[in-house]
Amino acid sequence: MPAIYRRARLAVLPFRVASDGDQEGLGLVAVGAMGCGLPVIVGDIPAIQDFVTHSETGWIVPPGASDSLADAIVHLLPDRDLASQIGAAARSHVVKNFDWAVSAGRYDRILRQLSP
Repeated sequence: MPAIYRRARLAVLPFRVASDGDQEGLGLVAVGAMGCGLPVIVGDIPAIQDFVTHSETGWIVPPGASDSLADAIVHLLPDRDLASQIGAAARSHVVKNFDWAVSAGRYDRILRQLSP
């Protein structure tokens, strides 16, 4: 996937809540794209609130709002400087918070607290 992400200028992931309430649980595709320095445009669902900050580490649009989604694409696609800034901030955030070593360290601390 990293090779594909590197060829792209944006990752557009219009997450939304299904009629039965089903929705994306974490947004690993967005995390992967962000980790490759790719700016993301995502639908605003609870799962993305932990790792996407609007206009800083990504672009958030209301779920199901196709006009807002199109506006975000039209805004970010030609603005290479802004897209580059958001992509760099996204990568930095993901490396700081989702890197394997960071995640393993968190699990280690949790498991040590649970051990007698």
